[in-house]
Amino acid sequence: MNSSRRNRERLFGGVYPKIRLANPDDLALYFYAYRVQTGKDPGEKYRKFVTKELSCYDHIRVVEDINMAFGGGFAPVGLAKAMYNEWKLEPHADWFPWATPRNKLRCSVAYLYKQRCSKDVGVTIVHAQKEAAHYFRHLKKYVPLYPVGKIPAGHPEGDDFVFYQRGKKRLEVISNDQRI
Repeated sequence: MNSSRRNRERLFGGVYPKIRLANPDDLALYFYAYRVQTGKDPGEKYRKFVTKELSCYDHIRVVEDINMAFGGGFAPVGLAKAMYNEWKLEPHADWFPWATPRNKLRCSVAYLYKQRCSKDVGVTIVHAQKEAAHYFRHLKKYVPLYPVGKIPAGHPEGDDFVFYQRGKKRLEVISNDQRI
């Protein structure tokens, strides 16, 4: 058994986070998280902003994990949003205020490993800012996520650090006879 598999099994302890498709009712989670974080009710302007932002993504999943804020049972701890073009998946996570660092680690590993084993994904590309780059380097301990490099000033907030992992989707090779 390789070390990343052993590390994953130790991290999960036989209880894996759940990843499910988001539905329209899950917008209430976003607004509840806003209320918890700010102490005020989200206004109509914020509701429209969230709806518009989420409509830009091709895949939206709700990640659920064991959380003590919800009595120790499974609870939604974040949203995994991704752009997808039939080959490349570029995910981004929005964590709810009650998500613990352990929830974030477990759910990130579960999500990335699920994409690694997916026959619908050719490659997963992860972009991170300087503060988060160390976190994604640490994930190499659990999933095959490799650093590509950094793009200086690749993000409005600074440098963009890029990581990737291959999925199981096969390359479609076209022979010379079939090229146009």
